[in-house]
Amino acid sequence: MFLFRWGEDSTEPSKKSMSEGKKTPYCTECGGKLKWDPKLRHYSCQSCGLTYTEAELSRALEKLYEKEDDEEEKKRQRNEDYLDWWTSSKKKKD
Repeated sequence: MFLFRWGEDSTEPSKKSMSEGKKTPYCTECGGKLKWDPKLRHYSCQSCGLTYTEAELSRALEKLYEKEDDEEEKKRQRNEDYLDWWTSSKKKKD
C-alpha cells in the first residue's frame, strides 16, 4: 500500500512513501493510476485527468478506507445477528 503523511499539507511525496510504497496510488474517482509530476508537484490521473496534491489524495483515500471499514463492520454484524437468531431457534426446538 502506498503510504502518505496523514494530516500534513505537503505537496511532495515523502521519502518514506516513495521507498516503501510498492503499489502506485489510484484515483478515487475512476480507479486509474496516478502519476507524480515533480514540476507541478501533484498527482494526476492517467485515465480521467483529475489532479491531487499529496494531502488531498491522503484525505480522499482515508474517506474511502473508512467507508470500506464501515461496510465490513455492517456485514460482520449481520452475520453475528444471523448466527444468534439461528442458534436461538435451535434451542427452542430442544
